[in-house]
Amino acid sequence: MWWSWILTFFGVTWLWLIGSGRWWAWGLCVLNECLWIVFAISTKQYGFIVAGLAYGFIDARNMLAARRRHLEHLSNLTTTYDYPYTGH
Repeated sequence: MWWSWILTFFGVTWLWLIGSGRWWAWGLCVLNECLWIVFAISTKQYGFIVAGLAYGFIDARNMLAARRRHLEHLSNLTTTYDYPYTGH
């Protein structure tokens, strides 16, 4: 029973952080997919392993793309006062 609470808490938290512009939150999503794989093995629901691997791959791809956009944004700054981006 505790699995559902843990997976829900982490999933919602990471999505909140992604929506807040934190590029690194995608990395936390990758870790969350590891938890899904452990869940799949411990409950013998092996389809979640495939889902965890697929989502983990997509999360990692999105993290790299978001990081690249973040670095491009930082390189385009001319002063510290025109920094509207809130993602750290």
